[in-house]
Amino acid sequence: MNRHISESVNHRSGHISHFLVCFLFVLHTDAFANDEAKQLSQHGIALAQKGEMQAAIEAFDHAIQLNPQDGHVYLHLANAYLATSNLGAATQACQKAIHLLPEAAEAYATLGQIFHRNGKLESAMVEYQKAIGLNAEIAEYHYDLGNIYHSLGRLKVAEEAYQATLRLKPKLATVYHNLAEIYQPQGRLDKAIEAYQQALKYSPDDEYTKKQLAEVNRKKMQKVAREILYYQTAISLHPTQAQNYKQLALAYYRNRQLEEAIESLRLALYLQPDSEQARFDLESVLQQKEKSLNTALEKARAQPENHKVQYTIGIIYLSKGDFPTATKHFRQALESDSTSAIVWLKLGEALQSSGEPKEAREAFRQAIRFQPNLSEAHQQLGILEKEIGNLDAAINHLEKATSTVTSAKARVASAKTYYHLGEAYHRKKQLTAAMAAYHTAIRLKPDTVSAYLQLGAIYAEMGNQGAALTFYRRFIAMVRPRPEFHQQMRGAEKLLNEMKMTQ
Repeated sequence: MNRHISESVNHRSGHISHFLVCFLFVLHTDAFANDEAKQLSQHGIALAQKGEMQAAIEAFDHAIQLNPQDGHVYLHLANAYLATSNLGAATQACQKAIHLLPEAAEAYATLGQIFHRNGKLESAMVEYQKAIGLNAEIAEYHYDLGNIYHSLGRLKVAEEAYQATLRLKPKLATVYHNLAEIYQPQGRLDKAIEAYQQALKYSPDDEYTKKQLAEVNRKKMQKVAREILYYQTAISLHPTQAQNYKQLALAYYRNRQLEEAIESLRLALYLQPDSEQARFDLESVLQQKEKSLNTALEKARAQPENHKVQYTIGIIYLSKGDFPTATKHFRQALESDSTSAIVWLKLGEALQSSGEPKEAREAFRQAIRFQPNLSEAHQQLGILEKEIGNLDAAINHLEKATSTVTSAKARVASAKTYYHLGEAYHRKKQLTAAMAAYHTAIRLKPDTVSAYLQLGAIYAEMGNQGAALTFYRRFIAMVRPRPEFHQQMRGAEKLLNEMKMTQ
């Protein structure tokens, strides 16, 4: 090797050694800076968790100065700015994070939150959709998207987003609440009630949810009451159309009035004895009632014995029609709590159904003694006094039993009260008062069939033959599917023919 070549090689060798030293120094410096940046980032996260957002922002800024290519720090910085409502700075930091981390679902979700807070709902929707496209397993992304859809009035997709949220996190009370607020204005009241109840299961102290649940229950009661009244009226006008009885049964069933539902289904089957569907519906409700009662009985018997359990068992046997067993359990309940008006009331019902009117009368009196405004006790005692012939006492108690009608069940009970009040007035020959009571019973429950017969008789006594004919005809038409009224129907038909002959 000649001298020139040797010098050249030595020169390059020295230059390369210097470059390697510088390169290694830079690597060491970068590594040190990266480590410091990571420490600052972790410190910023800890500060943010303690709510010290301004200090956290300063830590994240310092970390970015040391390592401007770390997209995660920009994302932390964006969330810190979002927490302080500095939406402009949050947007810039988040967009930088997305540039550095284009596959990070969290970055798009954070940008969605920023747009959401800024009122840019359509832009927020797009970002949430991107986040879900990258990672569909985060419940919060679906929930936030559902909120956007909800705010935009896109209720179908909002519901789908909320349901997707619950598949990932099934115990989020706010999601159930929001679903209920979708169902309620759509008239899906049963689903709304179920959703509110689920919300309260996971957040039992939420007063707003409790208030909303009470409101939707009130609306459901009003809706069901209107449905029941509608089909009762339809039956009074078209008493031989089986479909009206089926629809009334369905309305009663929705309102958990199983006895009334069963009665309506029996009438539908009487009108359509060959209908397999009518037979199936009736058997299904009967089986459901029996199953529910047996389940409740097993549950009650599994509890430690006390007066409440004895009362519950008595109610179950009363519903089953086993009156002696019901009586036994009501008496056992009273041994522990002799001042319970409701137990005395139910004991009276069991005794009356067992054919023991004197004992029933005393039980009803005791119920009133311990709860003077218990309208159901006044009603039952009033009916009993009427049957015994104590008409003044009957009228006194039945008038006390009349109350404000607030539900479908109350309408049925009040119609019964007014009908028996009408009978008491009728027997005392107070025809105007009796007529008013019968009309009220029909207004409350248009398929109160006996009231039509009694009004026919009253109008005949008052010499109003036209009105009498009208009510006799309506009675006859309404009782054709009711065999228990056929003897009275034949009597009404005879009176009707006699009246026609005298015209």
